[in-house]
Amino acid sequence: MLKATSAIAGAKLVTIIISVLRTKILAVMLGPTGMGVVNLVLATVEMTRVLFACGLDGATVRKVATASGSDDAALLDEAYRIAARTALFIGAVACAALAIASPYLSTKFLGTSEKFWWFLVAGGSLVFTPLLGVELAFLQGLKRSRDLAVCQIIACLAGTVLTVALVAMMGELGGILALLPVTVGSLLIHHHFLKRYRPRIATPRQFNQIVESRKLLKLGSGFAINGIWLVASGWLNLLFIQSYYGNDEGVMQVGLYGAASTLANFYIGILISSMATEFFPSLIQAANDRPAMNRLLSQQTLLAICIGVPVSLGLLIFSPWILGLLYTRDFIAGGELMQWMLAGMAIRFAACPLGYTLLAVGSPRLIALSELAVGIVMIGSSYVMLQMFGLTGIGMALALTNSLYLVGILAVMRRYGVRWKASTMAFVVETYAVIAACLTASLLMPGLQGVLVSAGITACYLAHLAVLIRRESGIGFAQFIGKFKNLTQRKHV
Repeated sequence: MLKATSAIAGAKLVTIIISVLRTKILAVMLGPTGMGVVNLVLATVEMTRVLFACGLDGATVRKVATASGSDDAALLDEAYRIAARTALFIGAVACAALAIASPYLSTKFLGTSEKFWWFLVAGGSLVFTPLLGVELAFLQGLKRSRDLAVCQIIACLAGTVLTVALVAMMGELGGILALLPVTVGSLLIHHHFLKRYRPRIATPRQFNQIVESRKLLKLGSGFAINGIWLVASGWLNLLFIQSYYGNDEGVMQVGLYGAASTLANFYIGILISSMATEFFPSLIQAANDRPAMNRLLSQQTLLAICIGVPVSLGLLIFSPWILGLLYTRDFIAGGELMQWMLAGMAIRFAACPLGYTLLAVGSPRLIALSELAVGIVMIGSSYVMLQMFGLTGIGMALALTNSLYLVGILAVMRRYGVRWKASTMAFVVETYAVIAACLTASLLMPGLQGVLVSAGITACYLAHLAVLIRRESGIGFAQFIGKFKNLTQRKHV
């Protein structure tokens, strides 16, 4: 499982390093206010994409994984053609919708209707993003981890060079103009790899595109709700922040929120990408075998926590310094928000495997209802806590919502006969007790004292984690070194 996950996770790590360098350069060029303006426009484009995509990419993964498991080349070709044509139609409709709304959005977010064309230019990428999502889903459904990894690295590097160049020439506008060529470039890169695996059928099956598209979008409705509430909560948070602080200060606070949110979310992206590529297709294939599914779930949860939580704890302890290092000192004010958001996102390292399990075995209606409930709680709690605690309240709302989500999805999955082992449950409880202790120490103890206490708690947790890994894998450190020496000796020979 670790070997299969490592390819896409390694690629994510490389893209994160590239993204960190890009973010540092852009933060120096634009500052919190400039970053806030760019975030407002790009977040609006992303919100439009998710609303119109209707979970198409998630449904495509499921269709492709099923066709691949049945070893039916004609079915695989049909799945791609249906999804690609649906994506092109959705992209055109989304682009038109954003164009119509652009004057209002420009007035609401940028304080003037004269910049409506900023939304028009950025919205042009919507024609291509659904198709890019389908191509990603096709490779994920086939579990082509290595190709996905290479695609991500190439696309991220090319996009970074282009974005930095345009921002250097045109400032805020350059960051917005870069979205369209970056999207088209990424689409071409992924399509180059996809052609290797798309089957060539001499006589393709005939189908009714409208009927099949409707079925595909219906299947994707449950996936859509998940994407909508995640993106909508982030977009509405920008709107809430700007309304709470006013147009001038609000844009700066949006920049602080964007910086904290980016650093709190980037590492969970490694896990989600890895699971979508390897874990989710495996769950679909084991959907009728509950013991196998439970075993997969417990293994993936343990792996996710071992990979994710130690890094999250390190980021949580040193949040203010990390913001100053990766952005500028002007962003340090978002440190407390980032700590709460990191604690909230850390909960998802246990919740994500359960979420993918629900997607594999649950009905579209149940998936949609559960995700809709979470979205309502997330958006409502963000608004209320922003009024009570200011910008930091949004991080508190994230931690609260993810905690409720974890408890709720545990209860739902038990009805399907899917559950963690008792030892996995105990490990999850221990992990989140450690996260709560580190967060409390960091918030309540000043400066170095809070760092030392949190670091001590983390060190004890890591020691127990090492013992657990050794017990679960059966491989100790000395054995690992021995295996590595044997491997290098064989290569030398």
